[in-house]
Amino acid sequence: MKILRIPGFAVLGAALVASQQASAAPYLPRDDAVVLETLPGRPGDPAATELRRLRAAVVADTHNAEAAARLARRYFDTAMAEGDPRYVGYAQAALRPWPESAATPPKILVLHGMLRQYRHDFARGMADFDLALKTDPANTEARAWRAAILMVQADYAAARRECALLAENATELHATACSAYVEATTGDARAAYGRLAAALARRSDVEPGFRVWILTRLAEMAWRTGDLAAAERHFRAGHQR
Repeated sequence: MKILRIPGFAVLGAALVASQQASAAPYLPRDDAVVLETLPGRPGDPAATELRRLRAAVVADTHNAEAAARLARRYFDTAMAEGDPRYVGYAQAALRPWPESAATPPKILVLHGMLRQYRHDFARGMADFDLALKTDPANTEARAWRAAILMVQADYAAARRECALLAENATELHATACSAYVEATTGDARAAYGRLAAALARRSDVEPGFRVWILTRLAEMAWRTGDLAAAERHFRAGHQR
């Protein structure tokens, strides 16, 4: 159940406030499914239209793991794009029928882990990714998220090992992006920049979100080496995706 905060009216007086607090009990819904607030959407917004479609698919079949995973991922992407953590809560609600256990589909476990790392619950997020990898050892997304968490924790040796394991099943670009990120962070930004830029140039079918991530990393690497013109070029390219 999500309760939105709304601005209060001006305080009229301490006595009046005390009186209101004593006499007014908070409203507590009897059911978590009760909608307390509907956020306004922009007319014709394709993202809002897609969310409505995905929500409808989940409502129509509450035991459909594929539909729930699509909705949860869309919520997660929205949270990342807009910086609004409420969408993480919505994603968690969509995944509620599938607990974090070995019997849960790996793609759902990966989503559980992604949501936990968003809240900086890294230990439990890593446990979710481990569960996914036990069922699906070739799951590159779980492996990549493990490397990302290890980077945040500054465990660069472990992150480098995860990148090596990722390379066994991932595309060249994904594997290079992982290892180059570690390499640039640990002191060799120039070499990492060259390898990642070359790997990106060899691919023309990069998913837009991943392309922006790579361009941002390239911009950071160029900035570290003092090539400000290249850094600005990559930042602009990412912004104009």
